[in-house]
Amino acid sequence: MDSCPMEGFVASQVKAAFNIPEEVDVCCLLALGYATKPFKKYGGRFSVEQVCYGES
Repeated sequence: MDSCPMEGFVASQVKAAFNIPEEVDVCCLLALGYATKPFKKYGGRFSVEQVCYGES
């Protein structure tokens, strides 16, 4: 499953197109689907040592 967040849209038009109540705030959209061809292989997660820093 591929996804892509979308910003920079006109919220009032999104609300009208999807029949979203006026009191609901639309801050972003998320497109979901299957790509015809993968953009790149999943590289995995970084190790804890790569994302955390500690000092004593």
